[in-house]
Parts: sequence; structure tokens; C-alpha cells
Amino acid sequence: MSFCSRAASSVLASVLLTGCSPFESQENEFPDAGPHGADSLYAGIGQGIPFGAFGLRPEQFRSPHTGAILQVSRSTVGSVLKAAQAGKLRLALNLAGGGKHYRNADGTFNLELWRSRIDSYRDVDFSPYVTEGLVLAHYLMDEPGALKTWGGERVSRADIEEMARYSKSIWPTLPTVVRATPGWLQAGATTYQSLDIAWAQWAGPHHGAGTELTAEQFRDENVAQAKQLGLGLIFGMNYLDGGDGSSGIRGTSEHPEWWQMSAAEVLNVGTTLAQAPYSCALLSWRYEPDFESRPEVRAALDSVAAVAATRGGTSCVRDDSTSATTARAADADPAA
Repeated sequence: MSFCSRAASSVLASVLLTGCSPFESQENEFPDAGPHGADSLYAGIGQGIPFGAFGLRPEQFRSPHTGAILQVSRSTVGSVLKAAQAGKLRLALNLAGGGKHYRNADGTFNLELWRSRIDSYRDVDFSPYVTEGLVLAHYLMDEPGALKTWGGERVSRADIEEMARYSKSIWPTLPTVVRATPGWLQAGATTYQSLDIAWAQWAGPHHGAGTELTAEQFRDENVAQAKQLGLGLIFGMNYLDGGDGSSGIRGTSEHPEWWQMSAAEVLNVGTTLAQAPYSCALLSWRYEPDFESRPEVRAALDSVAAVAATRGGTSCVRDDSTSATTARAADADPAA
């Protein structure tokens, strides 16, 4: 696979003198996607949906995981793709990294800084990996509606669509996803032409989008809203802070008043979400060795992974919504 077409102007002279040698070296950096299109061995292509978590390391790219969400850098993306290809995992790639890289001094979002992070990948052609099935989506950002994350000011929906448009201007075939629920995206006046996928994460029945809902109600509500928007849908679970208290184990240090999910919750909620025909992946927050090493949790995760593996494959890029998104009341902005 050649990367000559992405040659940067700063090395144009050397390219003219030496052929494509500065970029041919990238053939050793990146895996060969091969010439034959989508590989049916990847989850979500014909059979099953990707199952995995945030924070998996490349050495953990193995069964039962068939998907992952990873922050990468320009220097690590090639090796991460190689490891995922070897393990047959599909990746949602966070190219810009954590929010600290694109915040203003007051903590608010800076679109130009975000774009500059994305620009560092302009020499990389992701399209063969999208075609192959290795790359599931470009993960634009995390929780744009979280006030505490963004200096007390939510990232606008218009900015989310602009981020997706900017990504598509570089990689037209690379699907775009943001970790925001269809309900949050649906509020306001923004329409989505470049954003492809919404993300609904179960945070338990006591907070977040699942407040006072059963897992079935959460599933059905998010599927209906994603269909209305014409967006694909990824589900996930908050393993470490999304429990109802039945585990008896407190949540993370950021939320010690919350609870880890119990094995029974993981099995019930995970199975409910994995079985939803409209969803295209089940990718949860986050991998934690101590959590997953508990025998009862490991058994529950293996059972959910088996359900995900036997589901019919579903594309994350949807064109079968029941209605198109139209302008909505700009003041209909629910609390994050």
C-alpha cells in the first residue's frame, strides 16, 4: 500500500529526487490492508458485532474482545493498527487524544486546536482499513455535553458536526462517531450530514441517560432517537460507575458515591444491549484488570461477548431511518 498520495509539501523536493522513498518507509509502519475489500472475519461484517472496551492495550487484543476504542498519536497509530489486525479487532480511533490537548485556558473547547491535532494524520490514508473492516470509526470526542469537562460550557452540536465535516474532508469514507446520546444530539437546531454514529452508554438507573429507566427502556429510547436522526448507534456500559448498588463495590475515585456494576447487571444489561438489532457495536467504559479478573464478572462478560458474536452484523453507517432530521427548537437543550 502506497502513501505517496499523502506527500507533505515540506518533503516534496526529496520526493522528486528520490521517488517515494520518504513515504514508502510507511509501508513498514502500517499494515497491509490487502486488495479484497471487507474481511468477513471482522465482527460486524456479516456476523456478530464488535464487543470490547476503552483502554485495551494492544497486548490485550484477543478473545473475547473484537473491538476497542483507543487514543492514538501519529507515532503510535501504525503499530496499533498492526496489533488490531493481528487480533482481528475493529477500532474506533481517537485521533485527537484527550481533551487537554484542545482546551482553552479556561477549560472550554477550542476547535482550531482540535483541527491541528487531526492535521498531524494527513499523510495517513485510512480508507483501505475502513474498506477492510479494521477501522470502525473516527472517535471525534468524548461527552461534549459534560459541563465539568469543558469549563462549564458544553461543546456545541454545530461544532460536533463541523468536526465530522473536517474529518470527512480528509478521509471521506471514514465513519465519524461522538460519545453523545441520540437524545442529546437531537436537541437544538443542528442537522447532521457528516456525523454518522451516536453513542449511548448505560450509566445505571440512578444517573446519566438511563436514570429511572430499565435496560430495555434505555435501549428502545436510544434506538428510536437514532433512527429519527438517521444515525448509526453504538451502545456501551459504564462498568466501574454504572451499578445500582447491588455489587456493594464503590465506583471510581472520581465518583466514590456511585457503584461498580455487579456481574448480574453486566449480564442483564449487556445482553439487552447486544441483542438490539439496530446497534452496530457494544463498546464499554472501561477496561480495568481488577474488575474483569473477578470470576463472576469474567463469566458475565464472556456470556455477553457470545451474544454479540452471534448477532447479525449491522453497519454503523445507516441510511434506513424512518424520518430525516429537520430543524428543532434551539432551546430544547436537556441537561447533560
